[in-house]
Amino acid sequence: MQRSWGRFTEEVDDIISLSSAVRSLAQQGPMDHIAEEQRKDKDISHMMEWLQGEEPDDGILALASPPLKHMWVNRQLFSIIEDMLYRADPEDRVYSCWYPNAFKRKS
Repeated sequence: MQRSWGRFTEEVDDIISLSSAVRSLAQQGPMDHIAEEQRKDKDISHMMEWLQGEEPDDGILALASPPLKHMWVNRQLFSIIEDMLYRADPEDRVYSCWYPNAFKRKS
């Protein structure tokens, strides 16, 4: 079970808190850099397209990556704010920036 959860966290849970995002901006660059990397990220860019009205059909979803499927199933939690994808916490509705794969630490 622990191994499965670790894989879920690694593959699907790609959010960071706003305070973490602000700290990492000092190291990564300005917000427009994060927005640019989100647009380059295949899963995030597809999700943003779908949220803006181009909903996927079942065939496209069947071929989607596990993280993208997870995002779509939970689409009511996602919003595009100033050209960036954010996810709301389901309990307190605090928004967190959805972190692009390019910024993930490589182990």
